[in-house]
Amino acid sequence: MPPFFGDDDFSFLDTYRERSNDEDESDNEERSQMSSSDDEQECTYTCTTSFDPPLSPVGPDTPVEGQEDSADEDEGLEGVWDELMASFFGELDKCDDRTSEEEGGCDFDLDFGFSFSDNHFKGEVEDDLSRKSTSTEEEESDDEGELSSDVDASPHTNTTDPSGETNNTTPKMLFSVDKVLRDGLIFAGFTDERIARCGEKRKIDRFKGQYGVGPKTVASFMVDLFHKHPSLKYKDVFMTLYWLKTYSVAHVMAAVWGPCEEYINPVLEDYIARFASLKEGKIRLDRFNDEAIIVFSIDACHFMVDEMALDPSNRWYDFKKGGAGLKYEVALSIHSNEIIWIRGPLEASIHDISMFRGYTTKDKKKKKVDKDAFISRIPAGKKGVGDSGYSGEPNKIITTRKGQSAEMKRWLGRVKSRQESFFSRVKSFDIMKNRFRHGKRGTKDKMIRHKHCFESVVVLLAYDIEHNPLFEV
Repeated sequence: MPPFFGDDDFSFLDTYRERSNDEDESDNEERSQMSSSDDEQECTYTCTTSFDPPLSPVGPDTPVEGQEDSADEDEGLEGVWDELMASFFGELDKCDDRTSEEEGGCDFDLDFGFSFSDNHFKGEVEDDLSRKSTSTEEEESDDEGELSSDVDASPHTNTTDPSGETNNTTPKMLFSVDKVLRDGLIFAGFTDERIARCGEKRKIDRFKGQYGVGPKTVASFMVDLFHKHPSLKYKDVFMTLYWLKTYSVAHVMAAVWGPCEEYINPVLEDYIARFASLKEGKIRLDRFNDEAIIVFSIDACHFMVDEMALDPSNRWYDFKKGGAGLKYEVALSIHSNEIIWIRGPLEASIHDISMFRGYTTKDKKKKKVDKDAFISRIPAGKKGVGDSGYSGEPNKIITTRKGQSAEMKRWLGRVKSRQESFFSRVKSFDIMKNRFRHGKRGTKDKMIRHKHCFESVVVLLAYDIEHNPLFEV
C-alpha cells in the first residue's frame, strides 16, 4: 500500500516547523493583546492520536476581572503554547518512525479545533440570555394585554389581517362613527395608508359612494339592527349595504368581498329582509304636529323591473319607464324629517289616487279596497299636500289650484320639491334606479324581494335624514 503522504519523504515538515516558529512570534503578540481583555479564552485541541491537553492557565474558579499580575499570566500562556506545540510535533515524529518501519503510510487523522470556554464569559452570556428571555416574556404578556383591550374596545371581536381588513364576526358593543368609517373603507378595498392620506370629506364621500349613506347613518342603523338581530355578521351587513348601493352581480360581489356566489346570494336575501324589518320602528303615523293642519306630503314613485313572464299583462306597464314596473306610495312629515307612511308594491299602471283610496289593482274584475289604506289612517282635521293626481280628494289632499295666492303656490311647490328630493335619494341606490332583475321564482317572489329592497333603502334613508335632513319648507 502506498504511504499516505505519497512517495516523497517528510522534508515538508521542516518547512512547516520553520513557518510555525515564525507564526509563533505573531501569535505571542496576539495572545498578549487577548490577555489584557476582560474575558479569557481557553483553547482545546483534539486529535485521533489523543493526548491530554494542558489545563487552562485561567481555572474555572479564577476571577478574570481585576487581575493584577498580567505579566505572569502572559508568561504562563507562552509556556503552555510551547508545550502544546512540542507535543504536537512529537506526535508527528512518532508518525515518521511508524512510516519508515511499515510499508503502509501513517494513518494520521487530525482534528484541530478551538473552543472558547471561559466560565466567567459563559456566566455573563447566560445572564444576558436569561434577562432577554424574561424581558421577551414580559413584552409578550404586555402585547397580549394590549390586544385584549383593543378587542374589547372594538365593535367586533377580532384582530385585523395584514391588509387591515376586519374579520366577519358578530359585534359586542356600540359602533363609533370613526370605526364604521374606517372598516367600511377597508372592506371596499382602500388601505389604511390611502385612508390616512385623505381628508375627512374625501373619506365620507368615498364611504357614501360604496354604501349610499354616511358613516353616522350606518352607525346608528347598526345599533338598532344588531339589537333586533344580534346574530348578524358585521362584514355581511356592509356587504348588503354595498349591494343595495351598487346592485352588482354575484360574480362581481365574489371578487370584491371574497365569499363565493353560493354564500353571497342567500346572505343578501336574508339580510335584506332583516333590514326591512326595522321599518316598524322608523316609519310611523303617530308623528303629526298637533297644532298644524297641513302635516304631510304624499306621492307615488315608479321602479323598473324585468317582465312578469309568468303573469304577462298590461297592468305592469309603466308609461313613465316604457316597460314593466312597480309602484310605491310614500308620505313624509312636512314639519319634521320623518317618513310616516309607505305602501306597495302595486302594479305600475294603477293611478295615484286609486292607490291612495286603497285599490290594489287596475283590473276592474279583481278590484278590492284595502281598508288599511292611507286615506283611512289620516287623523280627523289633518291634510296633506300632493300633485295634481290627487285632486279628486280635496278634503284630504291640497293641490295647486287657480285662485290660490302666489305665496301659497310657492309654498306648495317647495313641499312637492321636497318630496321629489327624497325620491332622488331613494334612486341614488342603483338597485332602485336600475331595472330589478331578481325574483325568478315567479311574480309573487319578484314583488316580495323588490319590496324588501325598497323598504331597506327607505329605512336607511329614515336614519339618514336624521343626520342629513331634507330642506325646510
